Amino acid sequence: VELDSTRTDRDYLYGRLLALANDFEDSVLYQRGLKGTRPTNAVKLMSNFAAKPYDTWGNLWKQLIPYLKAASFSGHFMNDIAEVTALFADGDYENNRPLSPLYLLGFFSQRRYDYQQHATRKTSNNDNSQDNQ
Repeated sequence: VELDSTRTDRDYLYGRLLALANDFEDSVLYQRGLKGTRPTNAVKLMSNFAAKPYDTWGNLWKQLIPYLKAASFSGHFMNDIAEVTALFADGDYENNRPLSPLYLLGFFSQRRYDYQQHATRKTSNNDNSQDNQ
């Protein structure tokens, strides 16, 4: 299933936020040569996130702050988060009731989209470097 950037279901949106946090931290770990050495905080907190999304999102955000300060691409991540949070209906964002499994559709759709974007940029960068030779 392709990412639906207009979908406003609370659970779907929270899944997208979790995927964006996961991708951001994974990218930082990759830049530091640490990718694959440990799970991201998003993955570690996935069970808690499903049970109490609002509270867990706040905790996860605190854990991402050091990465936000250090990563050169944090502005892009912040813009993505802003776009998703703007889609929440009034009262849905701060609603802390458990998520349905629909959050997994949001998570994996966003994750797939992010992976495709990374692959496209990598291919484009490789093409550009070959053109410059």
